[in-house]
Amino acid sequence: MNSTRKCEAAQHTVYMPGCPNGGKKPQHQALKHYSIKDWAYILHDKDIDNQDNPVSPHEHMVITLNDSIKYSRICDYIGVPVQYVQPIKKHIRKGNHY
Repeated sequence: MNSTRKCEAAQHTVYMPGCPNGGKKPQHQALKHYSIKDWAYILHDKDIDNQDNPVSPHEHMVITLNDSIKYSRICDYIGVPVQYVQPIKKHIRKGNHY
């Protein structure tokens, strides 16, 4: 599978394009591309590893596209290497679900 309509990506914040302040404030101008229908992200900046050392801040993104697009093109939009983009095969439900 070389293309997808739903994907997730993760990247250390300092490697995200346009990220000022050494990774403390994420920049998401790239996610305003016309091919991107919806997106959400969460910043993990308080994680610790198994030895109680802080983990570098990183983001997890979920992206829904208007059409099926190649991974390489998605990577160009969001500024991450292709190995950090994975397809989402299950249905994503919106809103609160109990």
